[in-house]
Amino acid sequence: MSIELIKDRIMLDQRVGAESVQIILEDDVIVPDIKPDIAEILQVEGKIDLDPPELSSDRIGYNGKLQVQILYAAQGSDKPVHNMTAIFPIDDFIHMEGVQKNMIGEVQWDIEHLEYKLLNERKIHIQAVVEVTGNVMQMVENEVLVEVKGLRDVQVQTQPLAVSQLVYNQQENFVIKDELSVPAGKPNVQEILRFHASIINKDVKVVDHRIILKGDLRLCIIYTGYHDDLPVQFIEYELPFNGVLDCPGVTEEMYNEIDLMIVENFIQVKPDMDGEERVIELEVIVGAKVKVTGIQTIKVIEDAYCPGKKMAIKREPVQYQKILCKNKAQAVLKETLHLGAGAPKVKEIYYMTGQPKVEEVKVVEDKVIVEGVVHIQYFYATTQTSYPVYAQEETLPFRQVLETKGVTLDMPVTLKTTLDYISCNNIGSEEVEARIALSFDAFVVEQKEFQSIDAIELQDLDPNYIKLLPSMTIYCVQKGDSLWKIAKKYNTTVDELALLNDIEDIEKIYPGQKLLILKKMIDF
Repeated sequence: MSIELIKDRIMLDQRVGAESVQIILEDDVIVPDIKPDIAEILQVEGKIDLDPPELSSDRIGYNGKLQVQILYAAQGSDKPVHNMTAIFPIDDFIHMEGVQKNMIGEVQWDIEHLEYKLLNERKIHIQAVVEVTGNVMQMVENEVLVEVKGLRDVQVQTQPLAVSQLVYNQQENFVIKDELSVPAGKPNVQEILRFHASIINKDVKVVDHRIILKGDLRLCIIYTGYHDDLPVQFIEYELPFNGVLDCPGVTEEMYNEIDLMIVENFIQVKPDMDGEERVIELEVIVGAKVKVTGIQTIKVIEDAYCPGKKMAIKREPVQYQKILCKNKAQAVLKETLHLGAGAPKVKEIYYMTGQPKVEEVKVVEDKVIVEGVVHIQYFYATTQTSYPVYAQEETLPFRQVLETKGVTLDMPVTLKTTLDYISCNNIGSEEVEARIALSFDAFVVEQKEFQSIDAIELQDLDPNYIKLLPSMTIYCVQKGDSLWKIAKKYNTTVDELALLNDIEDIEKIYPGQKLLILKKMIDF
């Protein structure tokens, strides 16, 4: 008598690893010849752009650039404020055991520190400490046993296996173009000093095979204008946008991780119909990083036996991921900030930017506690003619608790902290009120292992063993027993035990319960 094992093939997500490294980027930046000397540095801001990682044997390669924008007050110039840009190339790798070319990798980055030192009126030393984190996973094809054929009276025990499967993992970019007019009452544009674009009021909806994106672009522009009393000007715009991404295989009930970001922006000034420099032409590339995970549930055979036969079962461990939970929380911060010593007084607040940084994630039973700070920077017009515009930096602490049912201390948590909204207004000339809205997304995937049946070898039982079994046994149920375990041990079936003992629900037996077991007659 031959036995036939029917198996299904399934694709499983397996985590290869995660590693973080720190890199230091530093160099001297020279003021271009066409720019005047530096009197004081007003603001230094960095932005990192990295290309998709390149995976090879035991390494994650990444390259891109750090773009540093510098705003400074000038010495002896008709224009009191100037800007310049420095580019720092990035080309490095992270060592990670087990990484191969055909795996799926991603890198995340965070500017830990960005420091500058004015060496002289034409030279600045810039140093940036950047943390780069690489995550790698792989899709592995496995076979699981779903049916046993060719053997009479074979008994199988099944269990539902819920595994997470990566359905879609791409970054899609779309372009927003527009022409904006300088508001009436504002002078013509001489030079754009600072252009900051951010995404607010994000709204993401997942439907079958598509993702619908909505939001607003917040644009803050500082420029020099042809105005003797107010040489530095500020204008602000909000542009609504929407987009639809085609994502084959994605459905509404799947888990999604979607992040919207500014990838690149371009801005230039052009004349209007009257020949005056009052039209701002812009192009903003918005990136949507989309990761969608589905759950496949399949009934697999976890154990088998056959009365009258001896089965030697060979098992192989199968690692897989199971989505445990996903939760979201929001927090609002409100704080009154005081100008630093020596800072010029506030005439008008222009705008504020913020960057949340998570410093510690504590995992306790059924909860995740997030602590960190928001690094904020605000720009304002001053009451001093020598420094018409100024920038101040502050940090605001935050603490948030997220309910994550089922999470234990040993589970890794993927956490994304997003700045949803930031605004400010001045209270008098020495205080600024900041309002910040943060959102926290926690995503927990449990690493699990299943002992899959790989092969079964069938042998006949010793007839003398069967003959020596008592014809009737009264068995007292022990703690941890199940009808399956008892039936397998006494060479009978679950159905026969349930029928003989009037058990309606085979899952409900209890310690101390007496069961009657009759010897099953076997034909040899």
